[in-house]
Amino acid sequence: MNRRIDLLRTEMAAAGIGAFFTCFEVNIQYLTGFTGEDAGLYVSRDEVRLIVDSRFKEQAAESVPGFPLLPRNGEYGKMADELSSAAGVREIGLEADRMCHRDFSRFSGLFKADSVRPLEGFVEKLRMRKDAGEVALIGKACSVAMDALDDVRRSLRPGVTEKDAADMMEAAIRRRGGAKSAFDMSVLAKKRSAQPHGRPSDAALADGDILLIDFGALVDSYMSDLTRVLFINRIDPFWKEVFDVVLTAQARAIEAALPGKPLSDVDRAAREYIESRGFGSAFTHAVGHGVGREIHERPAVGARSRDLMEPGMVFTVEPGLYFADRGGVRIEDMVVIEERGARALSRRETGFERAVVRAGG
Repeated sequence: MNRRIDLLRTEMAAAGIGAFFTCFEVNIQYLTGFTGEDAGLYVSRDEVRLIVDSRFKEQAAESVPGFPLLPRNGEYGKMADELSSAAGVREIGLEADRMCHRDFSRFSGLFKADSVRPLEGFVEKLRMRKDAGEVALIGKACSVAMDALDDVRRSLRPGVTEKDAADMMEAAIRRRGGAKSAFDMSVLAKKRSAQPHGRPSDAALADGDILLIDFGALVDSYMSDLTRVLFINRIDPFWKEVFDVVLTAQARAIEAALPGKPLSDVDRAAREYIESRGFGSAFTHAVGHGVGREIHERPAVGARSRDLMEPGMVFTVEPGLYFADRGGVRIEDMVVIEERGARALSRRETGFERAVVRAGG
């Protein structure tokens, strides 16, 4: 945690601000390790204070021992203001993109520094590059989720509803060691699988159905995000072709994931292959996004992405083809950028054969 605070201070110096304040839980967790609620974090060149109220005082002392704490009595912004005033801080940065306009106005009024600067993506820039421990936890979250899917696929058969399958996935994720699902999963059959992010319904599976499952696990504050398509008992020749196109597009995208290269190269590699196969109009979203403590975080992995790939970046690669009158296929895995290229953190598909679920088998 001290290393992360040091990195934050380096960013503060580059931005020319004397202090930084946030009340966004995820970034406080990242910078300090504290997982309680309703906290504030103040960091200057010389001081750091975690501001907590009485409900979380003992938790903070236990979970982040030795970390400088400041009890909150009333407005915790006032506490930070006293620190900044005492230190002669002229400009303080607030995480404007993590506050509503009302809160930003309120906090801006609490600080008596010469100026208050709104910041966007300040801590998120640091979070883009995961360390080895973070990568290991994301890899574990991928394994938990994939093991859960292996458990559930044995119970898929005609008559099982989308909601049934979602409930089984949630239970399996917990049974396999996850705290819970990383997000509200999509479990969509038939034509509904053409919805990139739909919600499970009472629709029942039938013989020959396509089933799209977008799922993930939360493990020690880190998340996974994966998608698989399954076919109940048999697969239509049309879906064999679509599955092959999506799987090959994903492989091309992962091959293009190289350190020092633009993230847009990853999207382009998948999109150009899909277009060459005549399905360009059916690929309607970016090829991926960062995942870590949030299910969608930097970096963005699309045609307009401006960041360069760096070792430690973790993101999804998830090309998909959607046909409103039939359904959709998306295959989503997670990768980490290393010195020589991308390494998959999840067990990847090798062909449509495994996607066919023999009912009860």
